[in-house]
Amino acid sequence: PANLGSGVDAIQKWMTGHGLKPNDFVFLNPSGFSNENRIRPKDLGLLLEKVRTDFSIAPEFSTSLPISGSDGTIKR
Repeated sequence: PANLGSGVDAIQKWMTGHGLKPNDFVFLNPSGFSNENRIRPKDLGLLLEKVRTDFSIAPEFSTSLPISGSDGTIKR
């Protein structure tokens, strides 16, 4: 069953499986809305590039992003 702990574990496993070391980031909230989550900009860029080139998830990831000035929270 989904819960906070299993969500954090899944994301940490995915991040370490894509080249980050466990001490390269702090991830305590799977929703991403937490001041406690930490990652260096360089490492975030590496992960985003991996997502962009992983064709099993890239289309869904791309369509989940808002279009600046058109939708989502950045519409206004």
